[in-house]
Amino acid sequence: MNKKRLVFGFFLTIFLVSSFVLAQETQNLSKVDSAYQCVKDKVGTDCSKLTYEEQAFSLLSLGDVEDCSIEFLANSENEECWPKGNCKLKDTTIAMVALDHIGENTDKIQSWLLNQTKVASALLWYLEIDADDATTCDISYDSKSTKISINEDKTIAGVSDSCFSLSSGNYWLQIANNCLEKEFVISCDKDFKSTLLYQTQSSSTIHVSQSVHSSVASGTTNEKVNFKCFEQGTTCNFEGSLWATWALNKKGESILPYLPYIKAFAPENKGEFPEAFLYILTGAQEYLTSTINDNFKTNYWQVGTKNKEYNTAIAFMALGDSSIPQIEKAKNFFLNNQGADGCWNNVRDTGFLLYTGWPKSSTKPISKECSVNGDCLSNQECVAGFCKKIGTPNLADCESSGFFCENSFNCEPTQVLNGYSCLNPGKICCSEKLEKQTCSAQLGKICSSDEECPRGNYLTASDVPLGECCATSCQVIAPTPTPDVEDLCQDNRGSCKTSCASNEEVDSSLSCGESSGQICCKEKKGSLFWVWFFLILIVLIIILILLRNKIRLLIFRVKSKFSKKPLEKPRPASFNSPPPNRFPPQTIRPMYRPLPPQRPVNKPVSKKDSDFDETLKKLREMSK
Repeated sequence: MNKKRLVFGFFLTIFLVSSFVLAQETQNLSKVDSAYQCVKDKVGTDCSKLTYEEQAFSLLSLGDVEDCSIEFLANSENEECWPKGNCKLKDTTIAMVALDHIGENTDKIQSWLLNQTKVASALLWYLEIDADDATTCDISYDSKSTKISINEDKTIAGVSDSCFSLSSGNYWLQIANNCLEKEFVISCDKDFKSTLLYQTQSSSTIHVSQSVHSSVASGTTNEKVNFKCFEQGTTCNFEGSLWATWALNKKGESILPYLPYIKAFAPENKGEFPEAFLYILTGAQEYLTSTINDNFKTNYWQVGTKNKEYNTAIAFMALGDSSIPQIEKAKNFFLNNQGADGCWNNVRDTGFLLYTGWPKSSTKPISKECSVNGDCLSNQECVAGFCKKIGTPNLADCESSGFFCENSFNCEPTQVLNGYSCLNPGKICCSEKLEKQTCSAQLGKICSSDEECPRGNYLTASDVPLGECCATSCQVIAPTPTPDVEDLCQDNRGSCKTSCASNEEVDSSLSCGESSGQICCKEKKGSLFWVWFFLILIVLIIILILLRNKIRLLIFRVKSKFSKKPLEKPRPASFNSPPPNRFPPQTIRPMYRPLPPQRPVNKPVSKKDSDFDETLKKLREMSK
């Protein structure tokens, strides 16, 4: 019986805990809905009152609500770039992603972006020619040819050409800036290899091109600096190059020409969160580790001068569908720190977080509801209950169609499927899934969670748990520095503000920094107090029910002052006592019976009655 009670109590506890978890998830979904509703309220019935940037992020989160795409296109320059009259690289890229998200044709925008590229001349480029033996090589370009000699120690004996100069201890040839767009044809009298190297002018780090070409003796290889950046005006723009490369990658364009510039200048532009973009584009473990650990501030991502909402949305874009604890922490933090209206700061931040962290269906963005075509604008039609611009393609869900949502580094350019969408904005639809080798097969080692892979030693493997890495060697992670005073408020589920909202209170124990002039606001306590109170109360009641017999015995012993006398047993019945009833009592229907004769009741006899009786007795004796 006790076992049954224990089993019952166990399952009841599991049920109650599961109910609590379900209630928490339901509450979180309600908060997400509140954020979506906030964006809808900000859009209202007139999308034109929003800035073009707010319009873009409302399209990303809600879809084409209140025909916002029409107003958004009106803010463009000939529907090619944004904003009108002052086209910017990053804004145009986000516009292309937003319009593509709702099914609009973006070919004109894509062409505009591709026309904003230039050779990344800010990089120093080198030509490397390697052979096992000493050899003589010819380098031809523009109908010209120059001869070089390579010694057994790999050094170059000398060169006389305006496009080349000796560099790095005479091991490489530096290419002059005015020759970067030329194509070089190399031929040697021994088997050889050739490739391009590059670095920034302010860094000693040398990056190797992804393409290494080899040839037999008297054969040829071709090398051309085909690595570009995206320019704003006449100079390379790093942030715009990040966004444009990511957007073109989603469209299935080859991004190999743009990666060297981004990789080389990433250390100089840490404030733009390049690691997150580079992980999406390359899948390298070094960028994954950096994205997860380097910029995570207990509950959210904070990089450079941009706010935590913007940077966390970028992290969601790179890691959104993973199960790492940092993602869960960040989502809980933002759901517990919404504004009174359900938004995070503004339409841009809220829309960006929803698009990357809590995206709606990838194929059915919210739009104006309709029953017939007459409910929509003249250039729209009613499709599946929603207004849709005539001629826009129907997006199909990638995975439900039998394909794979993969990072671009797991999908060959020829396998990218346009017309299919993935819920995670950091992934693309691929017709095949690339099978990667295990870490051990590549003679690597999986570094544990307290270790890191040194830069340059990363190996892409199929059996590496998320948050760890595969490398030829591992290094122990240095201890994380203590957060500064300004972070303490936000790290403890607070927000630094000039004044607190009605549902918040000031926490004077947490500072926002002496020079900030702000106070730490935290949500008023008590929202979950009664949930926990009743949950604990129910568990205590279950324990009391299961242990009630032991509790009674304990109470008895307390009342008897823990006496050691044996308890009295009931005395056995005597032999003269009536035997116990052998049969269980039965319910007998009442019946009317004659009353049994009653025994005479002895009454006290008076003296007169006694004399009378004595006289009668004598008369009977005389009559005999």
